[in-house]
Amino acid sequence: RGRLERETVESLARLFRATASPTDWAAEGDYFEQRGHFRQAAECYRRAAQIEKEIEALALADEEREDWAAALERWTRQAPLLERLGRLTEALPLYLQSGMEREARLCELRLLERSRDWVKAAEGWEAEGCYLDAARCWGRAGNERRAVAAAARGSEAEGLWLQAGEGWLELSDYKAAVRCFRAAGDLARTALALGHRHETAGEWSRAAAAYRAAGKAQASQRCRARAHEEAG
Repeated sequence: RGRLERETVESLARLFRATASPTDWAAEGDYFEQRGHFRQAAECYRRAAQIEKEIEALALADEEREDWAAALERWTRQAPLLERLGRLTEALPLYLQSGMEREARLCELRLLERSRDWVKAAEGWEAEGCYLDAARCWGRAGNERRAVAAAARGSEAEGLWLQAGEGWLELSDYKAAVRCFRAAGDLARTALALGHRHETAGEWSRAAAAYRAAGKAQASQRCRARAHEEAG
């Protein structure tokens, strides 16, 4: 590769104008990379502020001298950067190559979102325990019930007990609502959820007492009347 390949990176300062623009440096980086002069290319990309291309060129230089550990470390750094730049299709194979299975899976889910496959994306986010992302995707898919359920699970995971309880109450999952309202220390909402739970089970006296504790006089009277009817 001649004299240029043996030049140190620092010698590039003598080869180009001090006033070169980022576009000029990027063009020089492309020139060197196409000819296999990876370290020189990396320095040009650094001066062009193209960090992702700098890392790529340095990784190729490491591979060329068979420093596989260094190359892998650089590729591992490259993948998250590409993902932050929105270049998901480029980031995904690097995650897989680096053995970063979870990061690769999350990247795949973002690609599903990009292709508007909301159902598969939502199912994937749920499987990964990312419930708020799942809720967003279920909402985009038009499945409001699944969206509310995922949001409630996400709220529980973050300790947002009141918010979770309201979600379960909306879904008529009264057992879960009671659990969350109790965790939040909200006695009135706990009593309300218990009232709904007992009423659904036909436990009229218990429902009447719970509704009374929740300040729901009309519901309490209704359930008390049903209890008297059944008692004969």
